[in-house]
Amino acid sequence: MFRPKKVAMLIETSQERGRGLIRGIIHYSRLFGSWDFYITPNDVVQVLPSRGQWEGDGIIARVKTKKLAADIIARGLPTILLSHRDDQVFTPSEMRHYPNICMANDRFGAMAADYCLSKGFKQFAFFCRLLPASWSQERKTGFFRVLRENGIDDFHLFPGPDEKTVSKDSTVIRWLHALPKPIAILASNDLQAMGLMELCAMAGVSVPEDIAVLGIDNDELLCESASPPLSSISCATEQAGFQAAALLDKMMEQHEKNDFVAKTVLIEPIMVVERRSTETDYFPDPLVGAAFDFIKRNVQNAINVGDVVRHVKKSRKNLEIRFKTVTGETLHDAILRLKLQQVKRFLLESNMSLAQIAVSCGFSNVSYMGSVFKKANGSSPDQWRKQYRSDYQENTEFVFQNASQSRNSKK
Repeated sequence: MFRPKKVAMLIETSQERGRGLIRGIIHYSRLFGSWDFYITPNDVVQVLPSRGQWEGDGIIARVKTKKLAADIIARGLPTILLSHRDDQVFTPSEMRHYPNICMANDRFGAMAADYCLSKGFKQFAFFCRLLPASWSQERKTGFFRVLRENGIDDFHLFPGPDEKTVSKDSTVIRWLHALPKPIAILASNDLQAMGLMELCAMAGVSVPEDIAVLGIDNDELLCESASPPLSSISCATEQAGFQAAALLDKMMEQHEKNDFVAKTVLIEPIMVVERRSTETDYFPDPLVGAAFDFIKRNVQNAINVGDVVRHVKKSRKNLEIRFKTVTGETLHDAILRLKLQQVKRFLLESNMSLAQIAVSCGFSNVSYMGSVFKKANGSSPDQWRKQYRSDYQENTEFVFQNASQSRNSKK
């Protein structure tokens, strides 16, 4: 007789990252097993129920307490950890027994730097008011690494290297007043970014005119309710949740965990979701600014370099040289980059066909859109949509094959 697997999801749901992981796990379950879930969504500190309350088959957990860590070890069930090295509740030897889900933090910082550079900024800062943590340090490292690769070594940091405690509002406000302007600031996450913008308002510093603020996590509730609405980097949490569920399913089928010691499921950055907090561009050359503004305002149309040249009323050679000098990219590349940003938004946020998206983004045909998209992103628009949308059609096929092979090997 079929018995649904019982899985405990000990994951905090107050933040979008946890909710996204849970959505991905549930989606896998609906496709491949109809699992019974144990979940306490309102609990920040999760607890594993006693054996009398819950006889389960597997666990996916963010472990913040030594008691929960000890309970998981004692239970001996296949378990995947939502990894956070700063929690320090498992010993290194204990951690080696569990696959983990973790953020590709360095890549989030790198994507933020590329985005801020594309906006024409020459001054940059990283902000995290929390006490030092590895995830924040990794995001900062990725951010500054890409800036250095682009010849920028002068950037600002809050708190400074000598800060050992959480700073007062007045300290942050003094830092904001002392910063050169205009400047782009990456905050370590959306909550930090919202707090920073509130202090900008108290300090009389304009966002985004003086300071452009970018967050990480793209928690839509927070970002849309912020004043001004917060730009943020979205995370592939649903995809990671789906992959983690597939791995746990395989572990539960084989009733082993040691074969999966080295497995890590990474939560990758998807894209910058631009809102008002970074909705500005800074170019020291007014001609370049006018050209870039024309491209942005007409990105949905079938524009080309000739259209930009006619708009600014300068020679093509003169404009192209000045544009490349200031932005580091050609006019043609800038047009395609902004168009592809729009394509990604439609792929993620709508059910429009590829042909409809091509028309809406000013591409002459869907084939050309597909070729430039694949060259820039390494996958076709359809593949990219399947990878980052919750339908997971490609992942589903892959996991189904693996699940079938695992079950057939037991017959």
